[in-house]
Amino acid sequence: MKKITFLFLLIWGIVFSLTVSFYEQDIKEALNILSLESGKKIVYEPNLSGIVSIEIDEDLSLEEILDIILLPYNYYWVKYDEIYFVGVSNPESPGFFKNAKIFNIPLRYKTASELSKVLPKELKEYILYSSSEDSITVFAPIPVASQIANIVSILDVKKKSYTANIKIIDVSESYLKSFLLKINYSQERLNDLLSGAIFSIPLYGNYLNLLFSSTTENKDFDLIYDGNIKMLSGVKSSLRTSKKVLVDEIVDNKISKKAVESNISFELTPYFLKSSALIDLNINLENIGTDRLGSQVSTKVPIDFSVPKVIGAYSYLKSERADGGLSFLMDLPIIGNLFKQNFEKHEKRYILFVLRIEEE
Repeated sequence: MKKITFLFLLIWGIVFSLTVSFYEQDIKEALNILSLESGKKIVYEPNLSGIVSIEIDEDLSLEEILDIILLPYNYYWVKYDEIYFVGVSNPESPGFFKNAKIFNIPLRYKTASELSKVLPKELKEYILYSSSEDSITVFAPIPVASQIANIVSILDVKKKSYTANIKIIDVSESYLKSFLLKINYSQERLNDLLSGAIFSIPLYGNYLNLLFSSTTENKDFDLIYDGNIKMLSGVKSSLRTSKKVLVDEIVDNKISKKAVESNISFELTPYFLKSSALIDLNINLENIGTDRLGSQVSTKVPIDFSVPKVIGAYSYLKSERADGGLSFLMDLPIIGNLFKQNFEKHEKRYILFVLRIEEE
């Protein structure tokens, strides 16, 4: 019994598999030839038009060959009993309403309005208006409705969201060295360092994670900003913060210190890949250190997920006035000022923009 069944399947496969070859054949004639060779009845709408040039060496079913021939013209086929009907995918076609049906395609993540906007123009005419946003209603023949359903299944996916933990740190160079971190820069970056411009720096060392998690503030480490931002691919996020800084000011021919607002702002637009992201970054600084004009930069930065990275930095010299002299003489009353010396103390510091991205 098993041998007979196998023989029947083998014969069925041979009978209903075809190899075809058409060269500049009218599509109606091509359908007539397919009907004769397959032994199946194929009827079609009279307004079909087109030229078929195709050669298929492998054995394919009649349905597969019909798909190949009809697809370029947006025609469709449906099967009633043993008869194949080929029609035009046009609501104004006479045979359209005989073969079209209403299908409801449920949605999980996107709304009907969102998907209707991105569907190919040729398929939008089959979408029916509905007050419901959790499904799309289609009026079309089965092959066309199936094509729409396939496209919807590709587009109706959950949009991944990511969280960016951003820290802006004002830190002394000596503090970085205490973490065994070293800032490396090429010779062409030297002018940037000296002028206090923003630049992208590679920060090397084994303790960058430890620096990223530091929260204890002191004179060497100032956490200017620490926060999270929800990010979507291709969507711009921005933040703005400020800190008080002391700058020199001349009043009555005397140099004094004045507190001013230092403004820090940046925008980032991420483009997410499988395990990393490419960030379009814009940083703008105002009133930092001795630079009263500010500095800004626009760049692209790659970053791996879950790994903190310094995406930008600003180098500046912090100046402080200090008193010096012979300690035992400068403390004497009245004449002590004669033994005092005022001098300017400079400290190399960095404002670091550190970013870590986590996938939710």
